Amino acid sequence: MKEKMIVIVMLLPMVLKSHAQGSAWEVKHKQQLEQWAEALNLTAEQRALIEDLDKKHREQIKPLLTDLEGNAEKLRALHREHRKEVKTVLTPEQQTRLKELRKEQKDKMKQMRSELRNYRESNIEPVLRKKRLEFNKELSEEERKTIDAMRKKVWKMREGAKEERRGHHHISRHNSHKKHHDMKQEMKVNLEPIVEAHKVAFDSIKLSLEAESGKWKADMKAIRAKYEATSDWNSDERRSGFEKHDKPETSHKKGAFRFLLMKPEKTKK
Repeated sequence: MKEKMIVIVMLLPMVLKSHAQGSAWEVKHKQQLEQWAEALNLTAEQRALIEDLDKKHREQIKPLLTDLEGNAEKLRALHREHRKEVKTVLTPEQQTRLKELRKEQKDKMKQMRSELRNYRESNIEPVLRKKRLEFNKELSEEERKTIDAMRKKVWKMREGAKEERRGHHHISRHNSHKKHHDMKQEMKVNLEPIVEAHKVAFDSIKLSLEAESGKWKADMKAIRAKYEATSDWNSDERRSGFEKHDKPETSHKKGAFRFLLMKPEKTKK
């Protein structure tokens, strides 16, 4: 269904990533606006007004994109204001239809994430946990204690973030964002020395998973394609182990941190 893509143009995650993609994104964005206009049956006047609002919004957020973490609240505020302005252009019937389309998109994304999660749990995690169990023998007792302590802290932070999201508190979300940033720094301080000390072992594990990683990526890409999810949504997906993203060096360390924090054996519920 063509209209299922319209919500993407109004969501902050897409806007943030889009500005880093250059002219290729501009083409896709125009296509999505065309789909939006068709789905809501916009008049020529409505379309022109919304395009102007969209252009103004992109110009407002552009200078803030150099520091996403520091400007998170400003970006959210601008995004909320943009949505309010767009809403004033729509008729009551179009606003109702837009709500329906958002719900449809949300439901599809929920289904997609569920299928991706099931795939990871059935195909990826068993392989990584086996590797992690073998790697545990390489670690010293002190290194294991450090990893266990970080794992508990990360788990506690994630549980707290879930509670804050369920409460829909914008101030709490800001605090949660800062906690997340601080946790990343703490992980770097505590886990990076372990990664560096076992670099040869990590490189060996990454090499041994090359073939399987290629299949995992292809399979997950096929799942996303089934729901016609764009790359803008993929940024919210959890990555499995040693997946490439951004700079190779940064990606390797992030993947190594996730690998270290994985429990060697899955906890039985």
